[in-house]
Amino acid sequence: MFNLNDCIGVITNKHNKEIIEAFNNRVISHGITRVQWIAIYYIGQNEGITQKQLSYILD
Repeated sequence: MFNLNDCIGVITNKHNKEIIEAFNNRVISHGITRVQWIAIYYIGQNEGITQKQLSYILD
């Protein structure tokens, strides 16, 4: 019988959530959110990026 807990999609999703939570806990200690950190990263890598370009990347 099929066991949903053995499904690679379920396993991957579970671990992805754990990684995101761990990352959130690390950046929150610096007073920012994960989304803010990602935006700062892309701004730092792409000087002169427009808000529209950034929103496209983050979407």
